[in-house]
Amino acid sequence: MAGQCAPCATGTAEREPVPREGCDVCQALHRQRESARRAGHPRTVRSRNAEIAAHSHEEG
Repeated sequence: MAGQCAPCATGTAEREPVPREGCDVCQALHRQRESARRAGHPRTVRSRNAEIAAHSHEEG
């Protein structure tokens, strides 16, 4: 899955995308996702998951 953040199991029934190491955008989205999870905002968690999964990375 070149150019995409790879999904992995998170210990829950659902799978979530993993932010790419070294990618500032992925890391920011990850922090927002975890903050939303702690605050009890599942819609925001799902939104950030979609953004992480869709975020592409330049190869080269």
